[in-house]
Amino acid sequence: MFRMWSDAIVAILNQGISLEDYGTRNWALTRGQALEALDKLKLLQVPVSGGDVYIYTNGRYVPTYENWYFENQNDQNYTKNSINYSKNFIKNFDAFEEPFFVLVPHLE
Repeated sequence: MFRMWSDAIVAILNQGISLEDYGTRNWALTRGQALEALDKLKLLQVPVSGGDVYIYTNGRYVPTYENWYFENQNDQNYTKNSINYSKNFIKNFDAFEEPFFVLVPHLE
C-alpha cells in the first residue's frame, strides 16, 4: 500500500517544483522555501526524516546525491531536533550555487 502525506503537509511542500515527471512524488524547494516549509512543519508537529539536494541543469532537475538523514531517537524532542538538524543542513549547504531541497517528512 502506498502511503502519502496529509493534505496539510502536501500544501506546504507543493510550493516548490513538482518532481513527479522525474519519478519522485515530492517537490524541489529553493533554500528560502525549504526553510519556510520547515517552520510550517514544526507548527504542525511533523518531524523531518531527512532530505535530498537537487540542482537544475540542462533543463532538468537532477539529484546531486547530497542528502541528510535524522534518525528518530524515540524522544519527545524528535520533531524539534529533526527540524533544527534540517535547517542547519540547508543553511550551511554550499556545494552548489543554486541548490533545491527535497524534504522528507516522517510518516507515522
